[in-house]
Amino acid sequence: MKNWYPDRLKVSNKGTPETIDFVKSAFETDQPFHYSEFGIYEGSTAYAVLSEFPNARVSLFDFESAISVSKTRLSEFGDRVD
Repeated sequence: MKNWYPDRLKVSNKGTPETIDFVKSAFETDQPFHYSEFGIYEGSTAYAVLSEFPNARVSLFDFESAISVSKTRLSEFGDRVD
């Protein structure tokens, strides 16, 4: 299967710092909100958002292979992931 993610788009296993910093500036830690991500790679940024914000929900959009990997990684967050 072809790898659709060029190296320049891959993020660290802690997520994209700029995105996480933005979310921290926009929302209180306990504030409920819904975060959507298009092109999730391995779900690192979504994982960071869910970890930092216990009332956040995320919706993830990508190729099925990326979603499958991320479902396993994000399984600890249960129904907070769509």
